[in-house]
This record gives sequence, C-alpha cells and structure tokens, in this order.
Amino acid sequence: MSELIEVLKICVPAGIVLYGMYLVVRSMLNKLTEVELIKKNVETQDDLLNKRLQAYERYCLFLERISMENLLLQNSGQNLNVYGLQEQLIAQIREEFYHNIAQQIYIDDEIWQMVKKSKEDAIATVYQYAQTFEDKEKTHGNELSTKMLSEILSSEEQQTTHLTIQLIKQKVRTLF
Repeated sequence: MSELIEVLKICVPAGIVLYGMYLVVRSMLNKLTEVELIKKNVETQDDLLNKRLQAYERYCLFLERISMENLLLQNSGQNLNVYGLQEQLIAQIREEFYHNIAQQIYIDDEIWQMVKKSKEDAIATVYQYAQTFEDKEKTHGNELSTKMLSEILSSEEQQTTHLTIQLIKQKVRTLF
C-alpha cells in the first residue's frame, strides 16, 4: 500500500504538470492558428483592394477611350464615309466595353450602371450625329467628326463619361 502511495505521489504531480503543458501548448496552437487566419484575411483584403483598384483604373481608361473627343481623334484621317465612321466608332465602343466587362465584379453597382450608361450614351451620340447627314454613304466621315467635335467641345454640358470618371475618382478616394 505504501508503494502505491509513493507511486501516486510521483504520478499525480507529473499528471498535473503534463495536463498543464497540454493546456499551454493547445493555447499556443490556437493563437498561432488565429494569427495565420488574420494574416490570410489581410492578404485577401489587400489582394481584393488591388483588384478593385485595377478595375477602377480599367474603367477610367475605358471611359477616356470612349469619350467623343478621344474616340474621334483616334479615328480621324481615315478615308471613310459617315456610315463607315459611324459603324467603326460604335464597334470600337462595344469592343472596349466587352474587353473590360469581367471587371464589373470588383466595382460598385452604382458605378457599373454609370459605366453602362456612358457606353449607351456614347453609342446614341454617334447615331444622333450621323442621322443629321442626308446621304451617309457619300458624305466623308471627316464632316461627321468635325461636326461632333465642334458641338461637343463647345457644349457646356458634360458627357456621361466625364461624370462617371469623377464618380470613380470619388469612390477610389474613399477606399483610402
């Protein structure tokens, strides 16, 4: 019996120390796991922020490219009639839009709606000005460009593209 008590005197404190060590190690592992999760969340947030910024950059570039003054300057000097220039401008707007369409998942819905409206307004503007010419197939496209540039640049009304760019800039400033 005394041998049993001697063994218990050794085993009970050793068991308590072992259990204490188990609790300390478990606590450390939990904290390490927590720290790793926090690191991953921070990395994910950084990655998401970078993707959002890239999406806003791409849509600013898109909007700059489809603004009438830039679009017309890109297509000046070509030997096209009004109808050909109209079709080329509209195809260019649509191509630019579809090239960047996947980026919509990273931007706000409000801005996405404004981007779509900018595209639609740009197409409508091209159609509207092209319709003012009687014979679209015989009139040179430079006449369409000249008319659009002179009226758009002299107008005080801002294009939807410029308003959307301003909205994007405001949104990006709020991210920081």
